[in-house]
Amino acid sequence: MQRFIRTVSTIALTTLVWGMALNVEAQTVVLRGRQIRGSVMHPADLIGREVTLERSYRVRDVRTSGDGFWFERNGVPGEVIAPPSTAKNTVIPPGTYRVFPTLRNGQAEAGVTIDLE
Repeated sequence: MQRFIRTVSTIALTTLVWGMALNVEAQTVVLRGRQIRGSVMHPADLIGREVTLERSYRVRDVRTSGDGFWFERNGVPGEVIAPPSTAKNTVIPPGTYRVFPTLRNGQAEAGVTIDLE
């Protein structure tokens, strides 16, 4: 009976550890941002919350209604990435990020969503 209990306990513990390991590896972080075109009297609105990455992540997917996008890392704007598909599989180092879309000519507003894993 004790052997049975040890076997069941070992199986349960192994299942729990593997489940936790798979959960950590499958963690996805989503960055979202919007830009609304400004005017002579009003600057453009950039809307996006900061996300702090404690480790490096890889860009899995990019969806945008604009021409491209840029990351703001630790408050400093980066270069525009266009077309957006060129960002796939790029490794993003740790830091605090926001992301914003670039607007097409004549476009009033756009959004961007980036999945990191």
